Amino acid sequence: MYRSRFAKRLFVSCLLVVVALPALGISVALADQAEPTLISTAWYWKQQQNQEVDTPNGKVVVELTNPYCPTPEKSLGAPPETCAEGRLPIEVVNGDYDEPDKISALTFDLSMVPLGSEVKSFKVTLLEAEAGCQESESSATGQQCEQTDPQNVEGKQVQACEVTEIFGDGEARLYREIPKYTCTDADPIGTRKEIENNAEKDPDDATPDHTWTFDLTSYAQAWAETPPLCTCIMLFPVEPQGDAEGANNWRVIMAGPKAEKGVVTKIVYEPGELGGGTIPPPTVPPPAGTGTTGSTGGFTTETGSFGGDTGSTGTGDLGGDAGTTDTGDEGEAPVAAEPTGSTIPAPEAMPGYVWLAILAGLIGFSMVRSIVLERSLGHRPKGVLSQIHQLNRGQGAAAAVASDPGPWDALRTGFGKVGAALSPVTSKVGSAFSKMRTLVRR
Repeated sequence: MYRSRFAKRLFVSCLLVVVALPALGISVALADQAEPTLISTAWYWKQQQNQEVDTPNGKVVVELTNPYCPTPEKSLGAPPETCAEGRLPIEVVNGDYDEPDKISALTFDLSMVPLGSEVKSFKVTLLEAEAGCQESESSATGQQCEQTDPQNVEGKQVQACEVTEIFGDGEARLYREIPKYTCTDADPIGTRKEIENNAEKDPDDATPDHTWTFDLTSYAQAWAETPPLCTCIMLFPVEPQGDAEGANNWRVIMAGPKAEKGVVTKIVYEPGELGGGTIPPPTVPPPAGTGTTGSTGGFTTETGSFGGDTGSTGTGDLGGDAGTTDTGDEGEAPVAAEPTGSTIPAPEAMPGYVWLAILAGLIGFSMVRSIVLERSLGHRPKGVLSQIHQLNRGQGAAAAVASDPGPWDALRTGFGKVGAALSPVTSKVGSAFSKMRTLVRR
């Protein structure tokens, strides 16, 4: 009994506090939550090549096969048993942290966050991929297998660098297509966590899973204050301090958005004023490798800078001007992109004399109507007002219509009035001409 009364009093007290706060001028801010989706993902491979090879059927562009989703000859069909789509690798080979062998990029859609909002938290959790086989209905063997186990990942770190250039979807893309980004010591570091697993949770794999969680709150807060070109990050390996075991060669592969719970996001924010709009989502270019790339490369790190211009398509050397096509030959001037056939020409303005003619016609019509027709006819013969006047005078409607002049009579009468009004003027003009002839003869 005592506990029940205490609980009731506590509930009533809390309710009174919530009601009294607004009355005291203290606002209770309610934060909104959302789960932003991914707009695009891509990963870049330093060993990837793009070369033209002469064959009996002509020149063919050759690229290395995606190691996580190999593609056989077209005659053999696709191998769903060994294809793991959407994987996002981060890998270091031979201790090269300046240009890692593989890095991955992600673009988030934060268009639900109004500009000026206060972002309380924005966290992204990525599921780590692992080797094994799972059941697959699309496979001829009924299984899908992959070799994506992490290597020497214990004690290693991955940071989320801010990307400042838009990019399209792509897997195993050329290094020169990397969008511009910047890595600093203050960038968020991912936290690797082991998740217990058993046959009940996952009958196909009872081994523990691992996730990487990145706290991107600082990025999201800056994006809410000033909209960036791209709400994107680059997953980049961090060089270990000292002689860490396996520091020269290690990798971790994220499962990616196509895997169940491969990418989990959550953002908490206090909305700003909607009048300022929301964080605009990036305009994603076509997928990489389709002949048009959103970038020919260019990124900046603490150890160096790699240049490149955006908006160009190149088949050879890097560089070139934005909006141009680079053929790869040095010394040749870039060819400006021609406008497409779908461009709609601007409408031509109507000449001024046409407007003058229309204006003159309207003025002339108004003068004829006011001088000739209306003054002569008055009310319309068969109009309501005319019939009422005829009835008031005690005459029939038929007689009124018959006695009214027709339009031609009205015109003759009107022009006669105009001629009578102009007769003094014409007589004076004629008298003046007669006097001038007399003076000339003298």
